[in-house]
Amino acid sequence: MTYNPKDKPSTIAIIALCLSIVTAIFSGFQWWNGQRESRIAAAVDISKNFVRSQDPKIPESLFALTSGKDLNSERLTVVFRAIGEAEYLAYLTNRDRVDFEYLSQAVKCHMYGAAMLTPKFRSVATFVVELTELPKIAPRLAGLCDADFKLFMKQTGATN
Repeated sequence: MTYNPKDKPSTIAIIALCLSIVTAIFSGFQWWNGQRESRIAAAVDISKNFVRSQDPKIPESLFALTSGKDLNSERLTVVFRAIGEAEYLAYLTNRDRVDFEYLSQAVKCHMYGAAMLTPKFRSVATFVVELTELPKIAPRLAGLCDADFKLFMKQTGATN
């Protein structure tokens, strides 16, 4: 049997081609949607765990930091850990590993507060590592958390 270019493709071949194109498009959509769903799930898990595992010593330690009170080693450790956690959360958010829109307000304001308090923390602790992610995300958070942060600073009698 020889191939004649004038022969038309069979109906079955055309249907198979269309079906394979639709399948490829659907597979691409499933991959994209799966990635998005995993980022949303990560943000929800982070938010839930953040609220559950929040150290009650953080507000006291931040108050001591902003008001100029003595920061003992325990308070320094608490603040250092909180800033490190915020840096990691900012890293995940900046690299789109978690969906920013699904992070809780508490997590967003934790990152913002850490970014704003880092210069104050540097003045009392010389061992602070260079933070690269918090400064990148702070402008995105300013509108959400600036009022809360200013209220905290006013209540502690500190200036930023």
